[in-house]
Amino acid sequence: MLWSQWRSMYSSNLVITTTPESIIRPIRENDIIELQKPNLKIPRDTTINLNTESQQQQQLSMRNLSALHVAAMYDALDSFIFLERELNINPLIQTPENLNPFHYACYYNSYEIAMYLICKYPNEAKKIYTNTKYQYIYLCAMGHATKILVELFKNGATFENTQNTEANPINYAIKIKDIEILTILLNYAPQTKSDQGQLTPIMQAIVNSQQSAVPLLFDHGYDPTSITAEGRTALFINLFTIKSVELTRLLCNAMDKVDIPENMKKMAAVHYICCCGIPEIAKIVLSKGINVNRIDENNAVGPKHLVDIASEQAALEILKLLFDYGYEVDLRADNQSNTALGEFMLGIRTYPQIVDFLISRNANIDLPCFNQNVKSSKNENTIRAKLLRKPAYAKICAKYHIKK
Repeated sequence: MLWSQWRSMYSSNLVITTTPESIIRPIRENDIIELQKPNLKIPRDTTINLNTESQQQQQLSMRNLSALHVAAMYDALDSFIFLERELNINPLIQTPENLNPFHYACYYNSYEIAMYLICKYPNEAKKIYTNTKYQYIYLCAMGHATKILVELFKNGATFENTQNTEANPINYAIKIKDIEILTILLNYAPQTKSDQGQLTPIMQAIVNSQQSAVPLLFDHGYDPTSITAEGRTALFINLFTIKSVELTRLLCNAMDKVDIPENMKKMAAVHYICCCGIPEIAKIVLSKGINVNRIDENNAVGPKHLVDIASEQAALEILKLLFDYGYEVDLRADNQSNTALGEFMLGIRTYPQIVDFLISRNANIDLPCFNQNVKSSKNENTIRAKLLRKPAYAKICAKYHIKK
């Protein structure tokens, strides 16, 4: 029989002796005078067992603890320092489950003990224990230890090894609807820690692919209409990253206006639905009455972002929707910019169905087709010239009698 199997079987039949209250009480109450009494035999190792009546409600074991673990549970800093010095106990002594007093301080929201250990061991906050299920960040989430959690992040803690495990702190905060812990976690999450102060919690949730957090944030009054200085919104971030149909519907239902102000010359809703390239999402956003004829800061029309991104079928479906909502076929920023047809003519791929559709909508084929990477003469850079040069468009040229 393996040792682990024997130990498990033996432990299940073992009667655990609870450590007397005469030892636990002075530790819990910071009673240094009592702790100094010579007849009080406080163990130096991990042999303390607390009352296990509520063990099922506790995530951390109350067996095989050291005196410092007990002090950490009750945030008894005076006791902790006294026991550390007088009994020469390592402040990071581990239980058989590889949990040290700092783990217990996080779980029991023992702020003074946590700060003492962070000051004493500056690198401990960012340490990852691979031989235990719970990391400090997750234990803070379970214990609603908001101040300790912030201090962990300030001292270098990261989400490493916590995001893809069953002990995911963000998922836990969402599950128990702890909005305070959730917003702290989102603020320091991998994809947003460099954008602190710029993105709202809703934006942070989306950037970090935590869309299940959005309804909870809504319930606590967080505004989905916020716009960053760069013109980003929660909806735009979704369209550019997650591309979730359900999240798009949720965000649009929560807003009267889903676009950025007309005086902001940035990528607008029309550009982002084209970037997204999903017709179902385009339908939802277009139903909110956006301006489909907007130009972005690079003088680009919305359909430019369909080129070489969406499949031709998806792009064509989105284009047809844009026309249903009033898209102008020859829209362009100025004489140095392209129309939608001009942009598709510059694509790496060919788009015969789209080109046919746009020409059928009376797109002007004699407008210039600007490609900043290629120098060509005035007569060679028109849409007409490019149509005639590409064999893929020969049938279209014949259909519409396009000649030089």
